[in-house]
Amino acid sequence: MEKKTFNKEEAEVELNQWKERIKQLRMNIEQARDDIKVDILGDLEKLENQQAVIKNKLIHLNEGKQKWDDIEASIGDALYQIKNTYNKANSKYNL
Repeated sequence: MEKKTFNKEEAEVELNQWKERIKQLRMNIEQARDDIKVDILGDLEKLENQQAVIKNKLIHLNEGKQKWDDIEASIGDALYQIKNTYNKANSKYNL
């Protein structure tokens, strides 16, 4: 797994970039064949769940419920999972 050191602001920027990519993927699905839609909706749900996990961690950080040092690694892992899931879905369905 690739290790990346970043700060809270960088994590928020990266999360927003993934939000836009996932939104674009959802729009692409609308134009896909029905059989592909059924398959890819599971991948899309996984992406959105991973995105929600990161968002919740950042909310807890902003509310002072957690320290950056305590969640940096888990956010990095979650961003890495989003990247892998997105790349697999994108190449699998060629969208």
